[in-house]
Amino acid sequence: MDINPAINHVVFEIDHKGTLKPSIGSGPTQAEDCVRQAWQQVVNETGASGHDVRRVYSEWEPSPGDLAFLEQLCPSAEITHSFERPRDGQWDAAFTEARRIILEAAEANSSGTEGDEEDGDFMLLVLRDADGLSETMVGKPVADDFQLCMALVGPTPHGTVGINYILTNFLQNQPVDVDDLWNEAYQNLMVGLRIQVAEEKGERLFILEREGGFAASAIGLPDFPDRARSWVPTGQILFGIPNPDTLLVCGVNSPFAQQLQKAVLESRYQGAINLTPSVLQIEGGKFSIVTQRV
Repeated sequence: MDINPAINHVVFEIDHKGTLKPSIGSGPTQAEDCVRQAWQQVVNETGASGHDVRRVYSEWEPSPGDLAFLEQLCPSAEITHSFERPRDGQWDAAFTEARRIILEAAEANSSGTEGDEEDGDFMLLVLRDADGLSETMVGKPVADDFQLCMALVGPTPHGTVGINYILTNFLQNQPVDVDDLWNEAYQNLMVGLRIQVAEEKGERLFILEREGGFAASAIGLPDFPDRARSWVPTGQILFGIPNPDTLLVCGVNSPFAQQLQKAVLESRYQGAINLTPSVLQIEGGKFSIVTQRV
């Protein structure tokens, strides 16, 4: 998010001859046609057309008018946002809160202060497909198809979990150490991480879950491959990601391997995070895709 919340950045993921590329436009956050203005900038710069748009990410929730515009422009596109428009019209309060969330989280993480899940938003890592939108976010590749993206995560007034991805242009001129942000995000991810073990015929299935969700992101922890090898010391290892909140680990020849693949291929996950349920394995320190849900 921009340090000035009065400016809303909108990312359009556009199919360009079979390659998905992100294009960014912006406009006044309060404007009823903010997204329309952002799209016009993209059209002027790229000549794109609406039927090529696959996903739209707006930092602020689009207005009803903009939602109607997007429905007409790109009816099949996925539309996501981080901050909700204030229903009471109190934009000053909404901007103040958004600015506080961004700056306090960045400063706290930069200084090494631990995130507090009970007090509000905190820095975390979200595993998602490597797509046009993820290219605009602060992130690291996990495999050719996945990226671990930095985000501020916290409860919304409606009882849901809000995800505010950190865009690369936000950190460019900020007095924060990105390495410190990554280290703090890794630490926050480990808070509440639980590992359950199922055993059969001397083989084990490791089930990772996390209080607060996002356990699948643990696959991107720097020491995770070494941990997995200590759990499955012989043979190749399978990693199952049925949804963003679950990570399954077992050996390729384990009696649980079929169960792991079934959990992934029959997953019904269709959430706000663009994450394709997948089975991965690791060879030579690099993750690769074994199979994915269609």
